[in-house]
This record gives sequence, structure tokens and C-alpha cells, in this order.
Amino acid sequence: MKKRQKLLLSCASLLMSSVAVAQGMHRCYINGQVVQQEARCPERSTSSDPKPVADTSKRSVESTSSNPIEHGKSLCKTVAPASQQWKDPTSLLIGNVTGGEMTTLAIGYRVVGVRNFYVPVNGKNSYGAYNGEKTLTCVTSEDGRRVLKVNDVLL
Repeated sequence: MKKRQKLLLSCASLLMSSVAVAQGMHRCYINGQVVQQEARCPERSTSSDPKPVADTSKRSVESTSSNPIEHGKSLCKTVAPASQQWKDPTSLLIGNVTGGEMTTLAIGYRVVGVRNFYVPVNGKNSYGAYNGEKTLTCVTSEDGRRVLKVNDVLL
């Protein structure tokens, strides 16, 4: 009976320690790159300090230009790769963003006009070799100033 209690206790402590380790990682921006770190990302930071990945300031852009396709391309080039998990985010090769065609998207009970962009990204695997290009689908608002969805995940 005591062996059983010891076994259950050791399994419970092992499970709790693995949960604590999993909760300790945070995805942050450092110099425009996505980095995983144990420390929490500060809420306000300069360009050299980490920023939270889900920061809405990175999901929208303010500019004097009125071209929604150029807005969407520049925004998707930074937000789409940051929304994915990569083995080595500092080694990402991001190609030319294409697309910009208008379509519709159902969000809840509303149907809104959106633009689709395609971002080619190539990242390194655990062995340090590039995996091959993966195309991310980035959906922006009609004016190209807000990212709504990346690879079927609403932001």
C-alpha cells in the first residue's frame, strides 16, 4: 500500500513540475524577431526590448499612404511569421508577399470584406537545415490596416 502511495505522489509531483515548465515560456519580439524566453514580456518597450506577440500595435499600422494592398503586404510580412511557432525564429527567410485580392469572411453572424495575402516563409529545423518554404495565408481588413486571421486562426 505504501508503495502505491509513493508512486502516486511521485507521479503527481512529476506532472506538476512539467506543467510549471510549460507555463514558463513567453513569445516576445526582440529587434523585430520573435523570441521565446522564460521571463514575461514587458507591456511597453522600445525597439530593442521584447514586446508581447499578441500586442495589437503590431496587428495594425498607421501610415499616410492610402494603398490598402501595400499596407496589407507590409503588415502581413511582420505579423504572419510572428504568429507561428518556429524552431529558430531568428533564422526565418521571408519572401515577397503576394496577393491582396478582395474576398469575404464570416466573423460570427457578420460577413465582412477582407484581403488575402500570401507570405512565403522558410525556417530552420532542429538540425539547423532549412525545412522548405511554407506559405502562410494572412487575412487583413479591407483597408489593409488590421490583421484578422493567419492560417485560419483568428487574431
